[in-house]
Amino acid sequence: MKTSTKVAVALGVGFVVGGILGVLYAPAKGSETRENWGRQRKKWRQRFDQGVKKGQDILSKMSERVDGEVGD
Repeated sequence: MKTSTKVAVALGVGFVVGGILGVLYAPAKGSETRENWGRQRKKWRQRFDQGVKKGQDILSKMSERVDGEVGD
C-alpha cells in the first residue's frame, strides 16, 4: 500500500473513532449545549458592555481633568 493511502485510511479511521467517542462521552445533548452557550454568551456580553461603560466613564473624567488643566 502507498504511503498516501495509509494516511487516508488512518485519517478515516480516526474521524470515525473520534466521532463515536465524542457522541458517547458528550456531557449534554446538543440542544442543551446550545442553550448553555447562549446563556454564557449573554453573560459575557453584559460583562463586556459594563467594561466598555466603565472605560468610557474613566476616559470622560480624564478628558475633563485635562480640559480643566489646559483651560487654566
